Order: sequence, then structure tokens, then C-alpha cells
Amino acid sequence: MTDLPKTSRHRALIDLTGLRVGKWTVIKRIGTTPNWECVCECGEIRVIAGRNLRSGVTKSCGCSRKDAALAARAAHGAEWMEKRKNNAATAGPKQAESLYARQMRAKLF
Repeated sequence: MTDLPKTSRHRALIDLTGLRVGKWTVIKRIGTTPNWECVCECGEIRVIAGRNLRSGVTKSCGCSRKDAALAARAAHGAEWMEKRKNNAATAGPKQAESLYARQMRAKLF
């Protein structure tokens, strides 16, 4: 084994303080490990490994997934309701009731 200085055997730690990665903002380094305390745009504070920040593995605390799911659900629900109204408007009164009943049964099961 060669006697290399400690600095050449280990990679120098890259200072990520103040860096924005996705929705994360790096606040400070935690101890001597390459872990960083970060705050998300939504206010969530977490400790994240530096390699995950640099490689882009983590972009947010999960709030963007929640927002996307809510938006998709709202759009799908609005689309379904609009379709139901259009079907009921074109059908006769007796057909509209049965159409509505069929749609509600399909939704329940």
C-alpha cells in the first residue's frame, strides 16, 4: 500500500449550500457525512444524500406528485360530469333517468 496523502485518497466534498435542485434548496451540510439538510418549496425539511441531489434522483419531497394526482383527478371528474350532462340532455326524460342510474351503478362497483 502506498502512503498517499489523505486528501488524494478521498474525493473533496462539493459544497452544495444554497444550490437549488428541482424544488429543493440546500440549507446546510449535516455533520461530516455527505448528507444535506434541504427545504422544499412546500416547506418540508429533509436530510438528503448529496449524490441524490447531484444526480437528480430526488427533485421534491413528493408534493409535486400529490399536486399532479389531484389535478388529474379533478380533470377526470370534470370530464366525466360533462359527459354525463351531455348524455342526459340528448336523451329523453325516461332514458336520461336510466342512463344516470346505469352510470351510478357503474361508479359504485
